[in-house]
Amino acid sequence: MMMVVALLIALIFDRLVGWPDALFKRLSHPVVAIGALISWHDRWLNKADKSVLMRRIGGVVTVFIICLIAAIIALIPSLFLGDGPYGGLIDM
Repeated sequence: MMMVVALLIALIFDRLVGWPDALFKRLSHPVVAIGALISWHDRWLNKADKSVLMRRIGGVVTVFIICLIAAIIALIPSLFLGDGPYGGLIDM
């Protein structure tokens, strides 16, 4: 239940605040960055001259890399904040 509440709060906050333009110009948005990574992998690993098997393996590699990056980024705050009051908030 706490996860649902945390997600709703995050959605409401994102809707109200959004992604500030100055931050977008410096860092982009995480979804834009993921889309760029997928596009790069698509151009690199999904070429028409490759076999169907190699193209599927390339898709699996792409999904694995994106999930790994997302997991690492999600774990970094937990490692630094630990079990303190803010660590519990991040882990929700």
